[in-house]
Amino acid sequence: MKAYWHEPGSYAPRTRMTQRVFTVPTWMISAHPEYELGQLEAGRYGSAQDQIKMAREAILDEVNARVWNTVSGSVSSGDANYFTCAGSLTRTALNYAIDYVEDQAGGVAAIVGRRNLFSSMLDWNISTYEVGLYSDSMKDQIMKTGKIPVYRGYPIVSLPQWRSGFGKMIIEQNTVLVVGKDIGKYVTSQDLNYKDAIDVDELMWHIHMYTRMGCAVFFPERIGKVVVGPTK
Repeated sequence: MKAYWHEPGSYAPRTRMTQRVFTVPTWMISAHPEYELGQLEAGRYGSAQDQIKMAREAILDEVNARVWNTVSGSVSSGDANYFTCAGSLTRTALNYAIDYVEDQAGGVAAIVGRRNLFSSMLDWNISTYEVGLYSDSMKDQIMKTGKIPVYRGYPIVSLPQWRSGFGKMIIEQNTVLVVGKDIGKYVTSQDLNYKDAIDVDELMWHIHMYTRMGCAVFFPERIGKVVVGPTK
């Protein structure tokens, strides 16, 4: 939509509305464990419900990895919304990222990163320059939980490290994402479902759990990325 200046009584240019189409790619993700029936019945691997729970968690881990990598990968070194600091997360770098996202998106939905990266924020309140940064109620909450839940009015989402079934770390250890509003879409085109069966020839029980999901970032300029590098 565009507005035009014109003289009273003169022709007002028309705006023809067009629809901009964004495509969200989707992928099938599955977990398909199998066990020798006798060993499963004997409890060697726990119950069938235990295996279902583990399969759900494995799928969730991979979905989390896909979402994180999509959001983080949308901002690259050299972009205006890519910020760095050395040694530990600094207040200056985080403020730059927040200021950028506020300017681009009008607000921040969440500040997201590894839990250990946010630990340096606990020291911000004790430096000479930043004494009084946190209110007494905030300090009480920090003492009770060991975490800072909010910074500059925006929620902090502290993530534990997830690992894939092969032990690979999923969440980048040195990255904090300041996520603005409406950066893209997350969709589930097929709800989580499963089919299980027993192979009567080999007496193997197996379950195939699957879902179909997708995610995409349409507005990477609404994201601020802070990368913490080694101390120089």
